[in-house]
Amino acid sequence: MPCTAPSAAAATGWSPRPDFPAALFRRVAAGLLALCAAGCAPSPPAGAARDCPGARSVTVIDHGRHVGLILPRSDLVATVSGLAEYLPPAENVEIGWGDAAYYRADDPGAGLALRAALWPTPAVLHLVTVPADVASFFPAGGIATVPVTREGYRELLAFVAGAFARDAGGGPRRLGPPLYGDGGFFAAEGRFHLLHTCNTWVARALARAGAPVTARWTLTADGLMAQLRGLGCPDGGGA
Repeated sequence: MPCTAPSAAAATGWSPRPDFPAALFRRVAAGLLALCAAGCAPSPPAGAARDCPGARSVTVIDHGRHVGLILPRSDLVATVSGLAEYLPPAENVEIGWGDAAYYRADDPGAGLALRAALWPTPAVLHLVTVPADVASFFPAGGIATVPVTREGYRELLAFVAGAFARDAGGGPRRLGPPLYGDGGFFAAEGRFHLLHTCNTWVARALARAGAPVTARWTLTADGLMAQLRGLGCPDGGGA
């Protein structure tokens, strides 16, 4: 589950039904939190950037509880109409996708984690500007650099652009300030659940770009980062 966030009851008013056995609720919630914890330790770097002539590189950052994409701000604002006004000048932008209530909460609890996992819930995008030196900005995060073809990179940008829910004017719908830095939360397309998380979203974005990854093994951040270690240059070079 991504990030931190008031208690489940305070954030959503949701709690288990009165006839839901308390012990079973605690056991299921504990199991889900254990699944999350399996991906909470930051993964080691997936390797230095490969020298792939003509290819583009995509950076993936592992925060432990979730992973995100890091893309050049110039490419992102050129692809997503109306986004530039929400992102101050910077080299890069970190993009995360996840459950709207859990992601934005200050102190998420077991109830909110259970709700996010078992019921399809609204999703959000979290965008934060990042300087050129990504490793210094995220010193505790595991970082992977994924080479893709130029056409694959354009496909990935299209995937990210399609994840934004739009307002009446066709622009991105900002919901509030980010968890840190400069940027914000934005309404997103899609529904979050146990089999469609931030990890599977990033995996699908990379697969759209032609990277040899699958969402099938990405229930945890470790599952995705393991797939990214040792990737070679993409077939087709910089086509």
